[in-house]
Amino acid sequence: MKKHYLASALLLGTACFWGVSFVAQVLGARYMDTATFNAARFLVGAAVLVPVCLLFERERPDRRRARRTALGALCAGVMLFLASFLQQYGTGLSANPGKAGFITGLYTVLTPVLYFVFFRQRTGLQNWLGAALAAVGLYLLCFDGTAGLAVGTAELVLLAGAVFWAGHILVIGRFVADVSPFRFACGQFLLCGLLNLALSLLNGPPDWQGIRQGLGPILFCGLLSTGVGFTVQVVGQKLAADPTRAAILLSTESLFSALGGAIWNRLPIPPAWRVDASMNIYGAVGCAVIFVAIVLAQLPARSARTAHSTSGRHGRTG
Repeated sequence: MKKHYLASALLLGTACFWGVSFVAQVLGARYMDTATFNAARFLVGAAVLVPVCLLFERERPDRRRARRTALGALCAGVMLFLASFLQQYGTGLSANPGKAGFITGLYTVLTPVLYFVFFRQRTGLQNWLGAALAAVGLYLLCFDGTAGLAVGTAELVLLAGAVFWAGHILVIGRFVADVSPFRFACGQFLLCGLLNLALSLLNGPPDWQGIRQGLGPILFCGLLSTGVGFTVQVVGQKLAADPTRAAILLSTESLFSALGGAIWNRLPIPPAWRVDASMNIYGAVGCAVIFVAIVLAQLPARSARTAHSTSGRHGRTG
């Protein structure tokens, strides 16, 4: 029983780190471009996982496992680069952590749908119902109550990012069965960071002043959301007896993104540090509908493989 409670606490803690990181991402976007921010956060995240690899994966894997880990990290790192870039860019445009978190959370609903589209893997009725509810929720989230839909570049970019997050899950699902998990995660974070660094340098030398001003958001996302968040997730899922319950607990990330923005604005901080946490009644209902869709997509009646893959975006990040 203690093990069960510990697993739940760890998974909720992970979801909290991931959700609150949307506040940090909004703040980080004010000081630097997307590529620079992501380069810094993922390189920090990779550095955090180096001692974890040395501690938990000290034995050298056999040649086959090492090759599969390297290939998986390469494929997942590229997909992570695309997904996280779109997420960060869209979050900066939106400037609303709650909206960004709920739209990004749609990857959970999209994952089993993509499994069906690309691999003809059967998906349960609850997944199609979840997809339909997610569409309704997204409509309400983008409805301004007067002129109709308020779908801008931010919403479209975030939705595209959710598609690539789902693709990232598919990639992990192809490799996760036979890899060294911490080396795999460290490798994909390192590649993602280096790709962002290369893209950033193409635009000119680093903006060191912006990096210094945004150091807090970088460290939060790199240390807590990416490095610590992934490690705690792995430990929590190993302790959890029910993978579906674990996935549902992790899906509360979207709730924490909205709560994080609201709580952050109530802290005694300068006005310049506040974020847009506003949401009309339609948006609030839309968030609730999306959350129901996310939870519905985590319920049983899927293959074990899909359930396992969907529950671990931070084999993503955060």
